[in-house]
Amino acid sequence: MFRTLTFLTLLLSTTAIHGQEVLTVPAPFATIQAAVDAAEDGDTIEISAGLYAPFAIDGLVNVSMVGKGKVAVVGGGSADALVTIDNSIAITLKNIDVVDGTGDGIVVTNGTNIRIEQSSIDELGGDAIRYLASSGGAVEKASIEDVGGSGIVIGTLGMAANGVLLRSNKIMRVGVDGIVVFGAGNTAEKNKIVEAGDTGMRVSGQSNTLVKNKVTNATTAAYVLTLSTEAELDRNTSSGALIGLVVEGLQNNIERQKIVKTDNFGATIDGLLNSMSRAKVTKPANDGILINGNNHTLTRNKVVAAGDDGFVCDGTQCNLIENVAIKSAEDGFDITSNDSLMFKNRASKSGDSGFEVSGEGNTFDSNKANGSASFDLQEIVSDENSNVFINNKFKTVNKFSI
Repeated sequence: MFRTLTFLTLLLSTTAIHGQEVLTVPAPFATIQAAVDAAEDGDTIEISAGLYAPFAIDGLVNVSMVGKGKVAVVGGGSADALVTIDNSIAITLKNIDVVDGTGDGIVVTNGTNIRIEQSSIDELGGDAIRYLASSGGAVEKASIEDVGGSGIVIGTLGMAANGVLLRSNKIMRVGVDGIVVFGAGNTAEKNKIVEAGDTGMRVSGQSNTLVKNKVTNATTAAYVLTLSTEAELDRNTSSGALIGLVVEGLQNNIERQKIVKTDNFGATIDGLLNSMSRAKVTKPANDGILINGNNHTLTRNKVVAAGDDGFVCDGTQCNLIENVAIKSAEDGFDITSNDSLMFKNRASKSGDSGFEVSGEGNTFDSNKANGSASFDLQEIVSDENSNVFINNKFKTVNKFSI
């Protein structure tokens, strides 16, 4: 019994001494790097308000770094990354700002569960935050402004990052993309991106999730899924982009997307077996939703005041179910696809035809058009046409042969 108690006492004493030290900067450690070099696994580094030189972490485990007051790591125009975290596990940076460099801000490589919280990253020439070949962790409540590269980069080709959470970050005036994701199982939630030089959010990989993000004034597209499989997008919004949403990939699912005032298409969908439901596209300068590729399903989406057609199906097996096109400048639905299903869709007040059909082997069941300036249904008939019409409500119909 005595030996057991003595062993436990020694173990607890060792843990207290070597596992939970609090190291403080600027005294007794004059620099952040000095404190990092002295830190052992499980320590906390507390940094008082002030301006500090860049630092690097390599090989540490379970170390928290917390700014007390206004703490800024200043690069002084350095081209190197101002903060690097390599080969480390469970590192937390909280309330530590990073400013003034011509390169990147914070770069994480080969890390696990690295967290960056409540930090500002400003005035950089490169990317604000980069996670490379890393897994787990999070970037939360960061403020990123005026960087020449991208705001947050989670993984790149050959250095994918997996399982990272991006939540409640604000990204403004970046030279390239607001957020880039390349990997699997990453989540971006409630982020706000304003004035991205390229795309607002660009996602590649498998099973990534975007929820309740907001993109304003992206130069090209607000959201891009490229080489993407089984991504989930829910209740994201955009305004002022060239294109609101670009989907290229397999089995991606988009729900309740809100797209307002694009300079070109509202959304484009390509690839295979993608689905989109309950989205609303308002005032796109061109088509509302342009569908290419094969076997996509769109359900209960609404396009209002498209500058050209509301919905365009140009592929194979384009399935449109209970969608609505209102006040399209041209056709409500332009169907050039083959072997597609159109069920319970509605076109209202189209500037040309409610439905224009030139594809083959399509089935139209229980669709409706009213207030069309030209015809509710205009079908281009050829020897190969075999479209089927069942229970539709078209008051004016025009068919002509080619």
